Amino acid sequence: MKKLCVVGLMVFLCMGLLVSGTLADNFPSKPIKIIVPFKAGGGTDTSTRLIQKYLEKVLPVKVAIINKGGAAGTIGSRHVLKAKPDGYTLLVNIPNLWTNKFLGTADFDATAFEPIAETWSFAMVEVTRPAAQFKNLKDYIAAAKEKPKNIKQAINIGASTHFCSLAVQDLTGAQFKMVHIGDGASRIAAVLGGHVDSTLMGTNEAIRFHKSGEMRVLGIYGEKPYPGLEEVPTSYALGIPFKFPLSYRFYAPRGTPKDRIEYLADAFKKALDDPELQRKVAAQSCLITYKRGEELKSAIMEEGKLLERIAKKYNLMNLKKKKK
Repeated sequence: MKKLCVVGLMVFLCMGLLVSGTLADNFPSKPIKIIVPFKAGGGTDTSTRLIQKYLEKVLPVKVAIINKGGAAGTIGSRHVLKAKPDGYTLLVNIPNLWTNKFLGTADFDATAFEPIAETWSFAMVEVTRPAAQFKNLKDYIAAAKEKPKNIKQAINIGASTHFCSLAVQDLTGAQFKMVHIGDGASRIAAVLGGHVDSTLMGTNEAIRFHKSGEMRVLGIYGEKPYPGLEEVPTSYALGIPFKFPLSYRFYAPRGTPKDRIEYLADAFKKALDDPELQRKVAAQSCLITYKRGEELKSAIMEEGKLLERIAKKYNLMNLKKKKK
């Protein structure tokens, strides 16, 4: 009888272990690496390092941030693409996974990974000099419609600023004279120096210029106000139904066990529930937009469809390959 009881107990325990993979393989049992596919110091890097501390509060292991920059995020993304699908090597990225594929700099896109969680987002805003004639986005777009290509707008060809600007044109009928300036610092200098009329940047970058008064934020391309920019009108409030959020999303290699994806998604949610982290995210003029599962997959695909439509309409498909 005792033997039967022992055998029964062992069968019960084994079945429990099989049902719960996280118990069976004791995941995680070693540090988790998050690959940032850009150089240290940028927005993606600083945001990932911000959540790192709070992930370590809810995980039983350390979280290491590793920068693998180059080729507009392609090198680091490819590293995760080829990594062992065990949940120990993750990727953080924004729309580059889509734009790199469309521009011809990568042969994979967001669908090549297992999405885990979206944490927070910032929105694109249009900025100009304080003394500019435009008071808000509505005035700005009206002027670009009345006198096509009269407004000089600094962009970075193939980057999010370029795609956002083209999408605005596509929706409103406005036409800007886009000037390729390059990185954010160069575009800001071009606006302040009077070489161009405006440029695009994220709410997370614009907030300091708004507070200092160095630049006028004409409006937020979004539905909701952003922390620290509450008095800046949104495009929706001005009758322009267009939004362009850029969301920090975490991915795992394709084939990573579902139970590990779920475990990690839970960890991100617990980290985001920390009031201290919420205050820090708000201080960066970002909104927590946690998503997982089917909701996240749907958002990723919706983003991809918009970017692909713009790339096709404005002849950006394989743009980088054409230039070689």
